[in-house]
Amino acid sequence: MKIIFILLSLFALMSCENNDGYSIYHGFRGKFVYTKRDQSKYQVFILDGDRARQITISQHDKIYPQWLPGGKKILFLSHDQTSNNIHVMDSIGLNDTYLYNTGQSRISSFFYPSMYLSPDGKSVVVERADSIFIFSIAEDLQVGKLNSRDCITKYMYVAWSKDSRMFSCTCQGASDSLQHLIVYDIVTDQFRDLTSHFGRNVREQSWSYTSAWIAFRDSYDIYLIHPDGTGLKGIVVTSAFNVSSIAFSPDDDRLAYVRADSLYDLVMYNISDRSTDILLEDKISIGGPLMWIDDDKYVMYRYNEGKYKTEENRLFELASRKEHTIYDDKGSSFNWIRD
Repeated sequence: MKIIFILLSLFALMSCENNDGYSIYHGFRGKFVYTKRDQSKYQVFILDGDRARQITISQHDKIYPQWLPGGKKILFLSHDQTSNNIHVMDSIGLNDTYLYNTGQSRISSFFYPSMYLSPDGKSVVVERADSIFIFSIAEDLQVGKLNSRDCITKYMYVAWSKDSRMFSCTCQGASDSLQHLIVYDIVTDQFRDLTSHFGRNVREQSWSYTSAWIAFRDSYDIYLIHPDGTGLKGIVVTSAFNVSSIAFSPDDDRLAYVRADSLYDLVMYNISDRSTDILLEDKISIGGPLMWIDDDKYVMYRYNEGKYKTEENRLFELASRKEHTIYDDKGSSFNWIRD
């Protein structure tokens, strides 16, 4: 009996090894929903403390899955040749239900539309190559259009405030060709350009957990600004590096970001004392979007050791400073929720 137990234990350990010898880590709390191409179409998968499993089989691409509050339902876009439709389904993949047709972009694009659900689950932004749309979501999951804005850009970098009152994105300025930081207020139903005189392209943004600050980047530097447009200040100047991803910590006092010259670093910046801590240094490839998992226990990132190597999703555990591989396949649009 003891021999059988040992053999089963060895088999379990071997089954959790990827090709690079890293163990697949299941010690995190909560669960992810994500999408991955299965044969010719993108399907929805779940990753939790047990395993990764596919929950849809469809002739249409299922993209940008998002957890609705409570973790029992998933909002996603269903893409076909004529339209992009907002759908909802149970967390086990059943009861796929059409909610709203968002239409097709007027501009030809290789990029799928993207969808961003507010933290409270009551609003959702859908961005296309030509515009952004804001929808309300009622308790009975009826969807209604609130507003829209023409926005010509490949990368809108949409981010919600933690209080779900506002979201930010990047759009071309009214009088120049630069990408500006735009904020939309759900309550006042207004758009506001925060960087009309900034003079540089705005890229990705991250909201503080108090919703008092927005951190944003251009290609090299990181800035803070209040959502009313006041208080603009540079906090990270990295003229020797490109910055590619940023994420506010739950305690609002740290920013995780990725920087690169010929190699990549995962960096932590402390806003209070302006100190910098290099978590990972000189890696072949580190990518975003960065996410804080389990409050401030882990930072999630994408990792690749180079051409023809398997892409991985990893957690950097801040207390132990250890890396954990949680997924070693080409999944995308990961969205996490606490159990």
